[in-house]
Amino acid sequence: MFTLANGIQMSSLGLGTWKLNGQTCETAVYDAIKVGYRAIDTAQAYGNEAEVGKAISRAIKDGLVTRKDLFIATKLSFENDAGYAQVQALVQKQLQLLQTEYLDLYYLHSAQKNDEITRTTWKGLEVLHQQGTIRSLGLSNHNSEQLRHHFKVIGPEAVAPMVLQNKFDVYHPGILRCIIVAYRQVCILFICNYGSC
Repeated sequence: MFTLANGIQMSSLGLGTWKLNGQTCETAVYDAIKVGYRAIDTAQAYGNEAEVGKAISRAIKDGLVTRKDLFIATKLSFENDAGYAQVQALVQKQLQLLQTEYLDLYYLHSAQKNDEITRTTWKGLEVLHQQGTIRSLGLSNHNSEQLRHHFKVIGPEAVAPMVLQNKFDVYHPGILRCIIVAYRQVCILFICNYGSC
């Protein structure tokens, strides 16, 4: 387990559901929970939140876990759902698909192209965070420049992202070092990877 800067605990072993769809996705998520996985990662772009939700619901119904045992993360992937009201509506839809009342972590899947969209989207997510609908906020697929710019756009009073999820591999070892150097004195940010090493 890892403890995020806001005190939320995140499992050190998680299942990413990219490229999993239909019954294959539902079965994989259910079986992963059955063998001990507690973090499940999905995204709007994956098109599988309903299947992930069915598997989670079934695992809870079958007594394998309680909702509190799980760490569920999803993402805003498409810019047409960015913005204050749009992201709040999207999160409500994702909660229904995932069959849960709250999300443990919510990411921006990539950097937004427009500062005003970034600012209003983040503010919309902050409201959901304050309500307890989202327990932690994060960023995915942001390089050090995009990360620095995100902090500048949201301002110092904003809820800081708790997690940065990026692909790191042996072929690009300098990327992680650049991000850590850029932010080690600015904030406490947990960095997790996806993909094979």
